[in-house]
Amino acid sequence: MVKCGNYRNEELRKDRIEKGKQRYKCKQCKRTTRENGQRYKYSLSKRLKVLKGYLEELGIMVLARLEGVPNPLIIK
Repeated sequence: MVKCGNYRNEELRKDRIEKGKQRYKCKQCKRTTRENGQRYKYSLSKRLKVLKGYLEELGIMVLARLEGVPNPLIIK
């Protein structure tokens, strides 16, 4: 059963399908959550590669293209 990430209640309704995954909306807090609630995380080796490239003054666009990581994530 899907639970709200905020309140952990099960009072959810189907909201929309995004990138092939069903999203649910909490009836209490109005926030949405995914079916499994898992986010895509990058491996430690990929994160270190991006960080090393950034410290070696590679451009953000170049890093995004080489490693396949979105620009805003690199900036963050």
